[in-house]
Amino acid sequence: MLRKHLQQFSQTNKEGAGVHNSENAPPIEQDGSAPIVHRLEIPDTTIDRIKSKSNEENKREQHRDRISEWTLIAIIVYAVVTFFQWIELNTQNINQATANTNSGVTADQTIRKMQATIDQTNALINATFEQAKATNNIARETRASLEETKREFRLDQRPRIAILNVEMVKDGKSSEDAKPIVGQVLQVNVPYQNVGKTAAYNVVTHRHLLFGKQLGEFSKAEPADSEHRISIGDTLEPTHPEMMTAFSSEDTIEEESVFAKRPKVWDGTGPIVVFGRITYKDNYGTLYCTPFEFQRIASGNWGIIESDDKLCPVGIR
Repeated sequence: MLRKHLQQFSQTNKEGAGVHNSENAPPIEQDGSAPIVHRLEIPDTTIDRIKSKSNEENKREQHRDRISEWTLIAIIVYAVVTFFQWIELNTQNINQATANTNSGVTADQTIRKMQATIDQTNALINATFEQAKATNNIARETRASLEETKREFRLDQRPRIAILNVEMVKDGKSSEDAKPIVGQVLQVNVPYQNVGKTAAYNVVTHRHLLFGKQLGEFSKAEPADSEHRISIGDTLEPTHPEMMTAFSSEDTIEEESVFAKRPKVWDGTGPIVVFGRITYKDNYGTLYCTPFEFQRIASGNWGIIESDDKLCPVGIR
């Protein structure tokens, strides 16, 4: 409305000016009188109406204000949500870091516990090993003790063949008073007995008689029983005496029985020596040997000569 009044007012002023400036208009005489001033009167209501905004503009302005307000609210809400999200994320990071730290601590504690368990296991293994070694030593000592006890028992219970005496034989009889006769074959009985506690098995005897020059010329060793073609001997129970007889012969190793094909008569020279061995086994098959060697002295008795290890097979007790 105000705009319309202003447009009309402007149009009226233009028309008035056109009238005065027309070429056909007569000249205006000028005098020295004061100019005429036209005065425009605008009502206050119009001015108020001009100053005041229209309803539409108010609505638009209110709409813009609401938009601004909602935008501000949205920004504030977004900021608050973002802030809380940041707090939540930061809290999660802190919790995760704490969890990782706790996990690391737990893992370290677990490793330490495992190491302690391994150390304890190693200590237990070492202790068990030492105990096993000690037990093994005890077992070895016990076994050795048992073997020694068994050996001592066997030695205590073993058969033992001993030579009882040596007697010259005269006219088929042996006696301590019998004397050798020049020109006759010398014959000596050697009684022996098992003085042990158990029977002696596979008993094999060897006896030889030498005198005078034969002793200096004798150089043969007693061969093994296998070379005598003797595989099985006799069994000799305890407390049961036996007798073996030695004869003088040209070769006492080859011919040591009464059936010697080359007997040798005594020429009156001395000394007269009887020697030999007795081999036998016990219940466990252990082989033993009893060597003997006697020399007749001037009084007619027989003296014991220290036994020679060569009389027994090698390695035999």
